[in-house]
Amino acid sequence: MLNNQAFPPGTSASAPKYDYVKGNAYAFEGWKKADLTLQDGKVFKDLNIKLNLVDDNVVFEGPDQKEMILNMPLSTVTFIDGTTYQAMRFNNVIGLVEVLEKGSITLFKSNKKTVMESKGYNEVTEKRFNLITKYYLSKGQEIQEIKLDKKSISNALATLGLASPAADEGKANLKKEGDLVAYIKSLNQVK
Repeated sequence: MLNNQAFPPGTSASAPKYDYVKGNAYAFEGWKKADLTLQDGKVFKDLNIKLNLVDDNVVFEGPDQKEMILNMPLSTVTFIDGTTYQAMRFNNVIGLVEVLEKGSITLFKSNKKTVMESKGYNEVTEKRFNLITKYYLSKGQEIQEIKLDKKSISNALATLGLASPAADEGKANLKKEGDLVAYIKSLNQVK
């Protein structure tokens, strides 16, 4: 990083302490380059970013490679590979969601990690990160949570005022994320 690069406002962060927990709290291993866009429109380019899925915050590498937690309202995080995360409000909670397909119908994926404890008979208690993934369809300001099945997707599209003939007729296999993304992309191309 350049010494004169502008950094977003943040607070110093030490790595979160998750003692004796298997796995990691982040969306991916290590740092990834991304652009941060704040809600006020300010853009900070080419920052090293980590997404903490337990605390739902953005950690960036600040001056002198110091870890910082973003403390300003975020709009989007756009990684060099094109992956985009957007700040969204769900049930009065603001969180980061991945934008899988954007168009007249937008498909979002929410990943959240929790610390889960499990103990077998006569065994030591084990802590590990548990990933919870949810999917959402959006049209305008309306958002519908969906599951990876035809009925859920068809119902959500109907609630959003959209027809879903391929899902209703059984032509689409919607049990995998990639199939769902392709299906929503095809619906967006028809519109």
